[in-house]
Formats: sequence, structure tokens, C-alpha cells
Amino acid sequence: MDADDADPPRECWDPILDEEECKLPILKTEDLIGRTFLKPPEEDGSRYRARIVAALEDKDDDLAKDPMLRKFRCQVGDEELEEVFAYNDLINYLEDDHESEGTWKYKKILAHAGPFKPGDKEWKGSRWNVLLLWEGDERTWEPIKILKEDDPVTLAIYAKEHGLLEETGWKSLKRLARRQKKMVRMLNQSKLKAFRTRTRYKYGYIVPNDHDHAMRLDRQNGNTKWKDSEKIEIDSLDEYSVFGDRGKNGDPPEGYRKITAHLVYDIKHDGRHKSRMVAGGHLTPVPVESVYSSVVSLRGVRICAFLAELNDLDLWAADVGNAYLEALTKEKVYIIAGPEFGEREGHTLIILKALYGMRSSGARWHERFADILRSMGFTPSKAEPDIWMRARGDHYEYIAVYVDDVIIASKDPKGICESLSVEHKLKLKGTGPISFHLGCDFYRDDDGTLCMAPKAYIERMVTAYEQMFGEKPRHTVTSPLEKGDHPELDTSEELDVEGIKKYQSLIGAMQWAVSLGRFDVTTAVMTMSSFRAAPRKGHLERVKRIYGYLSKMRHAAIVSGLRSQITLICLTQNTIGHARCMAMLPRLFPTTSLHHLASRWSTPVTWMPTCYTVLSQVTQ
Repeated sequence: MDADDADPPRECWDPILDEEECKLPILKTEDLIGRTFLKPPEEDGSRYRARIVAALEDKDDDLAKDPMLRKFRCQVGDEELEEVFAYNDLINYLEDDHESEGTWKYKKILAHAGPFKPGDKEWKGSRWNVLLLWEGDERTWEPIKILKEDDPVTLAIYAKEHGLLEETGWKSLKRLARRQKKMVRMLNQSKLKAFRTRTRYKYGYIVPNDHDHAMRLDRQNGNTKWKDSEKIEIDSLDEYSVFGDRGKNGDPPEGYRKITAHLVYDIKHDGRHKSRMVAGGHLTPVPVESVYSSVVSLRGVRICAFLAELNDLDLWAADVGNAYLEALTKEKVYIIAGPEFGEREGHTLIILKALYGMRSSGARWHERFADILRSMGFTPSKAEPDIWMRARGDHYEYIAVYVDDVIIASKDPKGICESLSVEHKLKLKGTGPISFHLGCDFYRDDDGTLCMAPKAYIERMVTAYEQMFGEKPRHTVTSPLEKGDHPELDTSEELDVEGIKKYQSLIGAMQWAVSLGRFDVTTAVMTMSSFRAAPRKGHLERVKRIYGYLSKMRHAAIVSGLRSQITLICLTQNTIGHARCMAMLPRLFPTTSLHHLASRWSTPVTWMPTCYTVLSQVTQ
């Protein structure tokens, strides 16, 4: 796992802690400048986003001692209106946006008002105003002339649905509204354009769309955070010798194809600004040879964890920094440097390394790391090619590879890491005993037994649920679905388009939770996923029930227990509560679900619902 992507401290995932203990930490004045937040709703239903512009100067000595007493000047919306907010109010507003991973503007039109005349209080340059809902819950009244220019298709659809096409100010949309098929196609194109250009917020900051936008935000915020992040990325590319410079307006070698490259921007949970150079690999033809690069399965990860326990090996995790840039590319491509390259703007740059975004970069890195492991004496497992093994007398050492994330099972994992970093010059990050990998938490219980549980992931699922429905999942359920339930017989009302999107999002999140180890909901999730195409309200209620069960039983874990046999066990309501079947079963909770579970000495490694196959108990 990339250290840059490390999750917040675990205590902020713990639902037992008091709400105030998980608030944002005290932030320095300079860290607040440039951040944005949503103000409370106005009386007319509008809601505006404000940007923190500057801290108010005050000679009071107490302010120097306690930053919580400071006040800040904030610009509201896109207007010149400014308001003053206290530090504590700002922290509370920012806390409301804290869990949001990214918010895109302009969701839909909620209402309209008018007609107005010049001189009216509501006059904004048009006879009519519309109330827009932005995807961060911001609501603002805007003149329809702006939407006529930027998104006439959505406005025409709204006017047709609300019988406004005969009204003055709306008539110009009649011709567009009559052409239904073309209007739908234009609407899709308009949405795509809006997705690429609209403003995105993350952790209270505006995330730039491109280099010019990033520089504009720096000037607006009075700092150089985005410029500095770009420099760090460009310097990193130069350190890896990613480009071959042919000079300004230089000619590329014969047979090379011109592509584009751009920076992608992001905000980390601690407020750090990140930039990443990505090549336009879609502009190159599809390679004749395969560019597929495999990764270790989650089943393989669990097997490695079990083998480490069985052989008394230490289990470590590490992440290879800028992994793709460690490999040379075979693609013949070049770019023309943009303004983010500083003095090299306009230079012809040949891409020498496997830059992110190129079609074959994943395969080139996979080959490069495989060569390194072979040189260290490791060989791939025939059953799991991305689990590498090395004999060490009375035991084997194992390395499980998932792109640039590795798990090391060895009596000397530090020695392996030193070999990778010193001999092979790889930049390892997050090296040490495993605690988190691919969304799953690894920890030891009071008995010192290794446990695997997607606790943090389920916490995020619950947070997303609360944002989606405005309430917490029910904790009154004790099973994923009711006994004897038949969702295929449900005759409730079908969900609308928005409801279907929510349903599919919930199903996708639960499927990954199953992959991470929550096999107690496998049958329930697979059953409800069969209704993804056309779910009903009753199906959504069942999915909410599963969320309530996961939220209540969020601490269930797979435990690496040791037994003297390998078993394949069919679990039912009668067997799942018996500790004699599996050492880990007491950690799970009773369920009416029926599963098949493949285990290794009482450690579950894979599972499936019985609706797909029927297995009997097998002992070998």
C-alpha cells in the first residue's frame, strides 16, 4: 500500500468513540486558507459554498496563544459578498465535508421562479431563474440565460416536463425539445462535457481539472501548493529518467507516434496536494502481443497469511514507490512538453519508461519485478503465479504480489526488503508488519492469533450509506435476510433511475466486502445482486437490511487457526454456531445463509454460495 494513500488513524474508524473525538484536528491558519465549505441553507432553500480567503488580523495576545479564537474572512459563492466566520464554525463546516471523497457540481434543476423585471430583487439578468442542486448539496438560484449557453438540453427537458415552452424566455427551447431522440443524445454529450469540466471538491479543497486551473487556484489562494506538487512529480519523473529530450521543436525518431500527457490532481486526507503525470495511451494502437498482467488473488493472500502462521514466519507488507517507472517501455511514443514542464515547454520528449496510462505499462512492470524475484532465487507457484516461493531448508519464504503492493512471509522479511531496496534500487514505502492490505485489516487478537477483517472498509460502507439515505443502518437485525424470504416474489414498486443507481452502488460495495472475508453474507449478496437490472423498493429494503447486519456485526474476522486436517465444509444454520467445525466460527455471528467453505487447517481461504454448486463434506 502506498504510504501516501495511508488511511487515517484507526481510532477515527471506531464507532465506540465519542463523536467529538473524531473531529478534524486543530489546523494551522495557513492550512485553512483556500479550503471551501457549504454554508447552512438560506430561507429560500438556496445553499452556497464559501471559500476561506484570509485570517483577520488582531493584536490580542490571546489569539497568538490559542488559534481557536481567530476569525476568518470568507468569500461566498462567485460573488464579491464576504462574511466572517469563527474558527470553531469553520471546523464544524469542514467536518461535514470530511467524509466526502469528491463532489461534482450541477446535479439537476429543482425549481424555477419568475418572470422578473429589471429592478426586482430576484433579477439576475434574465426573466426567469432556476434553482440548481449541486452534487455537494449546494443550492443556488441562477438565471436561465447561463444554462441556455452551457446546458440548453437539460434546460429544454425541464421546460418540457413543466409546461414552460410557451412562456416568454423559454420559447427558444421549443425546437430543441421537439427532437426527442437527438435531445437525448445531446444530453449525454452535455453530461460528458460537464463531467470533464465541472468543479470537483475533496476534503474542502477545489481539485483542479488541468494545469491552468491549478495555477489559477494557487493565485486565488495566495500560495504555491499545486505548483509545488507539480514540481515534485516532474522531478520524480526526471529522477527515473522517464523522458529523452530532443530539444524544442525537435524531430522524434522515425516510427514514433505522438500522444498527449497530462497531470491528474488529487487531495489526500491530510490536505496534501498530489499531482500525477498520465500518458494518453488511448491514442496508440492496440498491441498485437498480450499486455495482460496478473495479480495475486485474495484467496492467495489468505493462504500466505495462513502459511506464515503455520511456519512461524513474520508477515510484512511493503509498497514499491513509482513502480511502473522502474520498467522500460517498448512503445514508440513521444509527447510535446506542456507548461507544467517549466523551461522545457515545447520540447519533444521521448517516453523511455512505462509511464502511467500507457497500454503496456502494467505488463512491463510485471516482467521487471518477476526478473528481480527470479534473480533472488524465487520461483512462481504453479497454482498462484503471483505467489513467489524460495526454499529455506525446513520452510519456504513467500512473496505475494498485487501490482506494486507486496506481502512477505519470511523469518527475515527485513533482509528481503533490504535486498529489494539496496541491490535492486527499488524505493519501498510502508515497510513493516502487515496491518492493512487491499482494503482488509490485519491484526492480532488478545490471544495473539492473526485476524483478517474488512473493518475499515465496512466503516466506509456505513458512512456512504448515511450520506446516501441520511440515516444509519438498522442494528436490530441478526441475519442478512429473513428466514424463508423469497425476494423473487416481490411485487413492490420498481425503483426510479436514481434508485437503481443507489441499489447497484450498494451491491457493488457488498460484493467487495464478501471478497475481503465476509462470507457470512455471500448468499444474501449474490441473491440480491441478481435484481440489479430492475430492482424494486422491496429489494432495496432487503439490501438495507444486509447493511444493517454488516454494520452491527462489523467486527467479524477470519482467524488463522491451526488444525491437523484440510477440510471442505458445508455450513448451515446448525453447523455455523459450532466451534468444533472451525476455530474461527465463534468470531462470526449466527446466520440462516448456506455456504460452502474451503479451509486450510481451520483457516477459510475461499467460499461460494450453494446456489452455484452443491458440495458434500470432504476430508483429505
